[in-house]
Amino acid sequence: MKLLELDPEQKHVNYDVSAAGDFKQLWNAVAEARRSHGTQADQAPLYQLAGSARHLDQNQAALPSELRQQIEQYQTMMSSVGLQQRVQSPPLVLGKHRLLIQIGQLIAVDGGPDLPDEE
Repeated sequence: MKLLELDPEQKHVNYDVSAAGDFKQLWNAVAEARRSHGTQADQAPLYQLAGSARHLDQNQAALPSELRQQIEQYQTMMSSVGLQQRVQSPPLVLGKHRLLIQIGQLIAVDGGPDLPDEE
């Protein structure tokens, strides 16, 4: 739980919360990590340095077409990786817990709960 608190986006360390024994504590830890490192901060616009951006754009435009395409692909790939590493919501984190996955598999094998027929 401490690693989740210190590095919720797993930028410096990878950890597995699927073995946590206390669901309430795990839920609260994930919720607090989202509050303190929330997605709102990631989506906030940054102050753009127009001169620097223009200089970088000019330098990139001067590159050969094939190299520019590779840079654009790399930037797209890195932005999608960044989106994946954001702190997930408590239900998503708990949904990856080994115990809950195994319970779901048991229910699926059993055919699910016996529900009354709807007519």
